[in-house]
Amino acid sequence: MACLLITSAGSLVADAILRCLRPLRPRLTIVGVNSVASAIAFGCDRLHRVPPTANRAAYETALRAVLEREKPDLVLAGRDEDIPALAAAVDHAAFPHPAFPLPPPALAPLFADKAQAHGFAVRHGLAFAPTALGGDAARALAHAHGFPLIAKPRGGAGSQGVLLVRNRAELERVADDTGLIVQAFLDPQGIGGDWKAALQPDAMPWRHGLTDLETTVELVIGPDGRVVALCGDHGVTAPPLRRAVRLVEDDALAAVGLGWAAALAAAGHRGPVNIQGKRLADGRFMPYEVGGRFGGTTVARALLGRNLVRDLVSSWLGWPSGPEETRRPLRMKGLGVSRLSPPLSWRRAFDETGEWTAPVDRRAAPGWPDLWLDADDDEARSAPLPERLGGAVPDVWALAAHAARHGLPFVPTIASPDEGETLACLSPSRLVVKPRRGEGPVHLLAPSDAMAALAGGDRVAQPALDAAALAEPRARWTALPALPWIWTVDDRVGAVEGAVAADGSVTAIRCALCAQRGGVPVAARALGDTPDRAAMVDALGRWGASLAPLGHRGPLRLTGSWDEGGRWLPFSASGRLNGLPPASDGDRDAEVRLLRPMAEPEID
Repeated sequence: MACLLITSAGSLVADAILRCLRPLRPRLTIVGVNSVASAIAFGCDRLHRVPPTANRAAYETALRAVLEREKPDLVLAGRDEDIPALAAAVDHAAFPHPAFPLPPPALAPLFADKAQAHGFAVRHGLAFAPTALGGDAARALAHAHGFPLIAKPRGGAGSQGVLLVRNRAELERVADDTGLIVQAFLDPQGIGGDWKAALQPDAMPWRHGLTDLETTVELVIGPDGRVVALCGDHGVTAPPLRRAVRLVEDDALAAVGLGWAAALAAAGHRGPVNIQGKRLADGRFMPYEVGGRFGGTTVARALLGRNLVRDLVSSWLGWPSGPEETRRPLRMKGLGVSRLSPPLSWRRAFDETGEWTAPVDRRAAPGWPDLWLDADDDEARSAPLPERLGGAVPDVWALAAHAARHGLPFVPTIASPDEGETLACLSPSRLVVKPRRGEGPVHLLAPSDAMAALAGGDRVAQPALDAAALAEPRARWTALPALPWIWTVDDRVGAVEGAVAADGSVTAIRCALCAQRGGVPVAARALGDTPDRAAMVDALGRWGASLAPLGHRGPLRLTGSWDEGGRWLPFSASGRLNGLPPASDGDRDAEVRLLRPMAEPEID
């Protein structure tokens, strides 16, 4: 059985690698290294703890020790910043090993530093977006190409820290930051979102993101330096994952990818090459980022019939590649949610010893989602509220009015400036302004700005609960020098859900403390026998009793937070369950939720 080692085994790239390796899993032992007990990492067969990559010397020493102990047949990087340390550790590891799918140490920084990638392109005459490393070069770039420009951290991934620079004033705020590169923005007509609006320091959004059209070519350079797999795709960037992905076969795209692969192979690189770029109006493909690991559309490509992870592993280990893959009659339909909940005992073992080995019966324990699983059971977990409360799309103001009539707990809510006196006695320093119904932008505003935002009649305002926790993201938002490509606020909420019976009783109650990113739950920890749970269960019971006479049956969920006095108050109610984890399983850690690409059959 071959041994494969994955660095940053808790990353989304590692998750993609693990999913794509399902066809080969019976022939592999997968070893992961990670600095924390991430749920994704427990998809490996063995784990070793290593220091964070920020501590380069300690990380490299620990990684070298794992390599010498495990003697893997193959290693794959889970993050860009792993590549230089991994290349150096492999180069000095004291065991006989075959060539790994990695760059040599001298080339490795190219994949962790976008400025070095640009320099490599210039030296080898390769296509790459016009790029400047700050100062006068950035100002000259603006003069030559105009606005908008894009400013990116030299390191990092996932659009974190990326800024859209829209004018001269914003450029001056970033031009001299040596941690950033500035690039010409290719084809700004493709940007989705209100990117021209002025940045409002006093109007922090819970979630903000721009979309764009992106084309990617991903290749695998085999042990002999030849390209063994190539795949192109086109889709809409909507961090953290692409959507509307489709495979493309295009000679111009392939030519650019093969040109980069030839230059990198001549410099010693082996393994994956991920090239992101734009299709220009004249048909040319222009890269703006180059990576030495598998990219964000790896799983989507595998769903559509091009599993490059399998291609790499098979070619490297000398295994038959299997029958030629055919494009699956599927189309990407969006993103779904996978839930991972490894036993708490696994995490404790890792935290206490720095190591973990999967039990023999692990396959039945955490319920790891399969690569091809794209069924969705949302319909079985939802029921519309009564029409007077908005039905399937709850009306927040109607919910607040219902709560007031029945003496139910709910955050004070107003829908027009005329109702401002309702909140005056609370003297809130900040109000949360959000859509009265459905999805839409959510902002944290000063009271005067909130009243102005209510003038349209389609929004509501509520006092910001747990305001102290919002001070740090508010400060970061205020200090932004330009428009962020992606922005999310991390916060926590308490959620309780159950099923309302005809007599108004509520059964199958579950309570959880949920971590959110941009208002979307990313982890949930079941609440045991605590005062918070008692308050939440009581609130759900009272809401259920009030809704049963209106005809509501089935799912009911309340989501809320804590006021300054520590009292939990709901700020929303819904007939759609979130699938909170049960409190009965004492050997479960927090349930982690990951977005995953979903596909459905193509219809001619």
